[in-house]
Amino acid sequence: AQALATLSVSPNPTPDGELRVQVGEASANGIYQVEALNLLGASVLSQTLRLSASAPATLDLRALPAGLYLLRLTDAQGRTALRRVVRQ
Repeated sequence: AQALATLSVSPNPTPDGELRVQVGEASANGIYQVEALNLLGASVLSQTLRLSASAPATLDLRALPAGLYLLRLTDAQGRTALRRVVRQ
């Protein structure tokens, strides 16, 4: 699968559990499947987000305990991006 390079997540670490996710270019705008994986590789959160270069989307991680997570974002063409996120 082709990687999505222009994806940003902030703030990281996230102290309040609300993570802003944004693509860096308008050609990447669209619907994404977002999955948070724990360090054992188990999915602990899965949802769909509409991402845009013009405005960030908010991913709510408040239900997750503090720790390190891997976010996997997949677009409609099957391209994926992985980002490490720390939930404080």
